[in-house]
Amino acid sequence: MDKYLTYPGKQPVYLGDVDFLQGSVRDALKNLLRAYIGDNSGDAILLGCEISVSPAQTSWTAGIVSIDGEILPIEAGTLSGEGGDYFEIVSSTAGSRTFGDGASHDCLEYRQATISHTNTGKPVGSFPRVAPVGEIYAKEFGFYAITNSASSYARLAFCGGAFHLSMRRPAMEASSTTVFQGTTDQLPDNLVQLFQKSKAPSGMMVQVCASILNAPIACVLSWSVSGKTIEFTLEALSAVQLTEWWLDVTLPVF
Repeated sequence: MDKYLTYPGKQPVYLGDVDFLQGSVRDALKNLLRAYIGDNSGDAILLGCEISVSPAQTSWTAGIVSIDGEILPIEAGTLSGEGGDYFEIVSSTAGSRTFGDGASHDCLEYRQATISHTNTGKPVGSFPRVAPVGEIYAKEFGFYAITNSASSYARLAFCGGAFHLSMRRPAMEASSTTVFQGTTDQLPDNLVQLFQKSKAPSGMMVQVCASILNAPIACVLSWSVSGKTIEFTLEALSAVQLTEWWLDVTLPVF
């Protein structure tokens, strides 16, 4: 194929020079992305691409992702059926031009990302999200219909890459196995996604303190995602009627 691209009334463009310049820019961007992300893989969600996962379907919004350091747009979409979710690069060509030999060729390549069940080695769950500056510092979230004070509160905090649940609640009104049930305020999408990862647990055993003089009470703390909120339930192994009680625990969700 002719190495020169010709335009009417213009000097021919040597494609070797174009390839060199494109490669230089591409390598510079890849190195910049790897340094910014802090991972030599260059894999990350840069903007948007908010992902919702259900047993039979994965949906995502439009956004921008980096795959191997290549910055790619991703259109909103839905993926149904069984199988893992992987980022995949799709390519199309356009921009027909006439070369020196009189033949026409597409000279523009459009590359974008999508999500598919094809095992590309780029599982969606392994891509970290590059959070805006306003979201990288400690964040604290309250619970719906619970007013926090010095003596009574329920807080979920995200700090240092981990979630910490802190509660101090009044005495229970009646005997029950359910010690607490409540829903957090809305969380940013990137934090909700940590609870939705395939390896993220949905509960844990905890020790609840109801009195300094009494032994801690074993309970099961569980949680589930609903939209952008997290519902927490604290269940005792048998019916109890606790006096004022408190709980401080770091969740194994990272």
